[in-house]
Amino acid sequence: MDSIQSPAAFCKTQLVKDPDDEGGNVLIIEDYLQRGERIDFIFTHFDGMSLGALTAIEAAGLEDEITVVGIDGTVAGLDAVRQGKMYGTTWIYRFNRDTWEWKLPSNT
Repeated sequence: MDSIQSPAAFCKTQLVKDPDDEGGNVLIIEDYLQRGERIDFIFTHFDGMSLGALTAIEAAGLEDEITVVGIDGTVAGLDAVRQGKMYGTTWIYRFNRDTWEWKLPSNT
């Protein structure tokens, strides 16, 4: 039976303290790409940061080589998914504990 290798054996992962905005993430990803860093996948905790990464990726002509996923299910994030620019986004639901009802985001 073949042994299973940990993703760490073949995958370099780096956690970057982000500026929590679209423009700042453009600069971070541009820096990585200009240094020749290989990036296969970007996962951010905010759709705006994913869109910033996409701006840098598109400027470098690498949109077919790097997969981007965000969180929040914002209108802009969902539009990017529909256009095939972003692989996906999640929607974190909100639950009203006073009324026991789900609250849908106003931007969907």
